[in-house]
Amino acid sequence: IAEGRLTLISPYDPNAGFNTGNAMGRNKYIYALADYGLIVSSGYQTGGTWAGATEALSKIKDVPVFVRMQDTIPEGNQQLVKQGAKPFGYIPASSLRGLLRTVLEAVNSEVEAIEIEPNQELDKTT
Repeated sequence: IAEGRLTLISPYDPNAGFNTGNAMGRNKYIYALADYGLIVSSGYQTGGTWAGATEALSKIKDVPVFVRMQDTIPEGNQQLVKQGAKPFGYIPASSLRGLLRTVLEAVNSEVEAIEIEPNQELDKTT
């Protein structure tokens, strides 16, 4: 947006109100256009996060799916790892851009799982 470049896509009419089915239906486009997915919290076999992640794991195989495996881990997160998602060990409270850069670097180097120590310094300038 800041650079004046933005693309919006939707299989639904822009005037359509919120609809749970449409929200879940858009997941395939989100994952298909993504470089990777990062699941923070998912229920087990319920909700849009679960549906989108399992669809990405089974049908959109070119998009790596990472799952948070820190602190209290929801059952859905654990089950997604069993289905092929890659564990993501530590999510810092600050520097989201640094976190995403770390994930992308790991994907580019084809790392099986990412483990970042809680005291590891991330780039805080971005």
